[in-house]
Amino acid sequence: MQITLLGASGKIGRQLTTVLLERGHTVVALVHSNNNPISSSDKLCVITGDVHNTQDIVTALKGSEVVVSCLGSWGTKSKDIVSTATRNLIPVMEEMRIKRFISVTGGGAWTPNEKLSLLQKGNHTLLGIIGKPILRDAEEHLRLLSGSTLDWTAIRSPIMTDKDTARYHLSTTPPAPWATISRHAVVLALLHLIENNDMLKSAPYITVK
Repeated sequence: MQITLLGASGKIGRQLTTVLLERGHTVVALVHSNNNPISSSDKLCVITGDVHNTQDIVTALKGSEVVVSCLGSWGTKSKDIVSTATRNLIPVMEEMRIKRFISVTGGGAWTPNEKLSLLQKGNHTLLGIIGKPILRDAEEHLRLLSGSTLDWTAIRSPIMTDKDTARYHLSTTPPAPWATISRHAVVLALLHLIENNDMLKSAPYITVK
């Protein structure tokens, strides 16, 4: 299977690229800069481009069956790269008839019309104080996906660690605000969603199993 991957040069993206290549998939990585090579494989195609540029997106999506976003906005100046990429990707994917889109975002982001507990509301308020632009970016990306025709899944993750544990569970139950999850587990969850067409049109939380 050919997968287009955004954010392939990040911590999650690099691990996911390695795993996908080991599984025999072809990866097309759209990166802003290729100064730091991701990997070396005849099944990896690295395209230097910009998610703001529609033609770059079209080029990166040609021949792919699945699009995965591991983008994050913390290290960006505008703090809106996740929602911007989603906004630009959706019409291109719909035009090219690519249905499957998978992303990973913060566990504190709300989906439209979601019913929340008092603990979730309190955590959301705190996150809004600490990182309002990041939270707004994540939630706009979820809103855009909810209004699209794509078969999307957005994993909502708590704070990630470098622990080498594979245990995870995807569900509608949010983790505690202080919960953590290993990046390795998030990568395995993304791999499962890529290879199995389930949990469509939903934003499950990932927790330790």
